Amino acid sequence: MTSKIDLGLALLDMERWYRISLDREFRVLELCGQKGGLPLSGLLTGDRFLDHLDQKGQEAFLDGVAGSREGRPCNRLLNLNDGTPLEIIVVDRDKQLDLFFCNIKNRLNSLGRLSIFYRHFLTSPNAICFTSENGEILDANRAFLDLYGYQLSEVRGENPRILKSGRQSPDAYRELWQRLTDPEFGHWTGELINRKRNGEEVNVLLTVSSVRRTNGELIGFIANALDITRRKQLESELSGCNLELMKLNRLKSELMAITSHDLKSPINAIISRIRLMQEEIDEIDKEEISDHLQKIVEQGMRMTGLINDLLDLEKIEAGNFELNSERTRLPSLLRFCIDTHLPTAHEKGIDILLHAPHPGEPMRLDVLKMEQVFNNLLSNALKFSPPNTTIEVSYLDEGSGSPKIVTVRDQGPGIPETVREKIFDRYFQVEQKGGLPTRAFGVGLGLSIVKNIVDLHSGRVSVSNHPDGGCIFSVELTDRGTIRSAKDVSALVVDFHENFYQPLRRHLDKKGLTSFQAVRLEEAKRLIDFEQPELIFFGPQELNSGMLALIEPLRQRKEERPLLIEICSDGDSTVDAELVDEILIPPITETEIDGLFKDCQFCHAHPGEKS
Repeated sequence: MTSKIDLGLALLDMERWYRISLDREFRVLELCGQKGGLPLSGLLTGDRFLDHLDQKGQEAFLDGVAGSREGRPCNRLLNLNDGTPLEIIVVDRDKQLDLFFCNIKNRLNSLGRLSIFYRHFLTSPNAICFTSENGEILDANRAFLDLYGYQLSEVRGENPRILKSGRQSPDAYRELWQRLTDPEFGHWTGELINRKRNGEEVNVLLTVSSVRRTNGELIGFIANALDITRRKQLESELSGCNLELMKLNRLKSELMAITSHDLKSPINAIISRIRLMQEEIDEIDKEEISDHLQKIVEQGMRMTGLINDLLDLEKIEAGNFELNSERTRLPSLLRFCIDTHLPTAHEKGIDILLHAPHPGEPMRLDVLKMEQVFNNLLSNALKFSPPNTTIEVSYLDEGSGSPKIVTVRDQGPGIPETVREKIFDRYFQVEQKGGLPTRAFGVGLGLSIVKNIVDLHSGRVSVSNHPDGGCIFSVELTDRGTIRSAKDVSALVVDFHENFYQPLRRHLDKKGLTSFQAVRLEEAKRLIDFEQPELIFFGPQELNSGMLALIEPLRQRKEERPLLIEICSDGDSTVDAELVDEILIPPITETEIDGLFKDCQFCHAHPGEKS
């Protein structure tokens, strides 16, 4: 039963209607409801009703009168002259017309506001839907349909449960319904994981509000969802970054502590020896002094090496570590590094053997940086090799175009398989200082530097355990390297009659290119095979059948193909134009040499570097 309060609220919301009677000429016969005040200012008995309407209002009224003559009331909307909107109902009673009307200005204002709300609903970037009190979806906006991938016909009449992903705790839904059904709250806001039509999950920030009548009766719900999937991804990434930063901060603190310890040890050793020399300066001989000084130098070099490692890693991570490459051969580089470590090896009774069956191809490497790589690997092997064992260094090269592999094998303790992939991480040994007691040492920067330098040379480094014990570190360089400067390029000048080598050599030397002269065919063949030049110059007189047979295979190469340049004094070449890449006419200029160098860079660049 409706209470008195509800009835009163209903009456307050009702619009007031009025009645007037008109004759057939539309003159006022009777006015009703004058106590409440008619919404027709100045309308009197005998006035013509049409005179109080605007033009369109008169047309609407006459249309309503015509409709009422068919025996049924007819309603129309029209405006008075002052713009007041009315709704009228015309009833034809044969001799007169009864006209019922009310002022609908408030109603139109309410409809205008509702129209604004509905336009907002339709165009809102938030996903919004209306449901009945039973949870059936009545309407949904475009953002809702786009977010979940449905058509309106597919969701209308359905329950929002079609969006459940099954990932949400039941407690969240219990809290939602408790708040919505409680008149004291009537709304709920929280994050849910919903599911799209195609099965994809979407994170939403959802606000659901209950809609009630003035008497508190629940008539439906409005749900407003904001897609926060990307935000959740960024929050997860940010959380991961924060954890990583915290980890790095902790590792750097440990690194500083260990670095300080590693620096303190040689400093204390230096101070101790100097004090000892001071105390015994009058008693020790030159040989003992020389021995002390040698130890001081060694400790100083140890500190310098640690500081240089730290600086190199900072440069690499900052992207400021540049390679200064030049032509070299790995076996000779390995031999130099081994010679450097032989005195230390002999002190421990360790032999270092090099297995290199041939001199190897010329490579374009940063010699100093690759020395650092092999010196680190040899130092690492010496540190963990027991006395009276052997370190084996091997160079593997199966010929032109094949990877060049250097392995360093020691007979020390192996590395557990679970940590081999991490052994080259910058702070790995700091992290594992309790987990690798037999292999870990210092701050663990050497192997990280090895990996970074090899990576800069487009190579790879790996580690494995030998079945008979010990570790094998492998450095694999997949090609001869990129041309970065003139030091990486060599030129072969085939000049049997010495007509143009000397002036050409001056230009090549000025550019910084290494040049070789061949005065016989056999010499040209040997230099091509051994030096693998990037530029080959020759004159018309050198193009005999033997020379043609020599350069033909070079033209067929897919990789490391040299540029073939003919030096033609009179500009009239005697060979097929397709046989050579360039024809130069003396005097040759520096600009032409610069152009040839750039052509070499392009031809020998990796596919991703060509542009």
